[in-house]
Amino acid sequence: MKLSNVTEFGIFLRKLRHDNNELLEDMSKKLNVATSYLSMVETGKRNIPKKWQNIIVEKYNLSNDEMENLKIAILHSKKEIKIDTTDLEKDEKELLFYFVKRFKNLDKQDKEEIKFILKKQIQKN
Repeated sequence: MKLSNVTEFGIFLRKLRHDNNELLEDMSKKLNVATSYLSMVETGKRNIPKKWQNIIVEKYNLSNDEMENLKIAILHSKKEIKIDTTDLEKDEKELLFYFVKRFKNLDKQDKEEIKFILKKQIQKN
């Protein structure tokens, strides 16, 4: 299989297996899934189960840097992101809706400005 068919998460897992002298089958046993399912997740044909992040961190005793790389790989490989709007006010939900609907139409500079604002908020907390 070509590496180009593999998601960033899949690349992370393959490197992790290589570093631990494991086969796909070894990792699938640790994740308690079929090897075919693990392969489909690596290639983006299936969603990444939420619980996998914690299982991988625990089973492979990841360092802080490795955990951060895992989080980034998961984020970059997701096809969809679910947002719980339960505690949002009507106007906040509306803002979120407009952002999602118009995101693709924003130019690069607008996206960078929004990213800067949001990163600044994260750093405050």
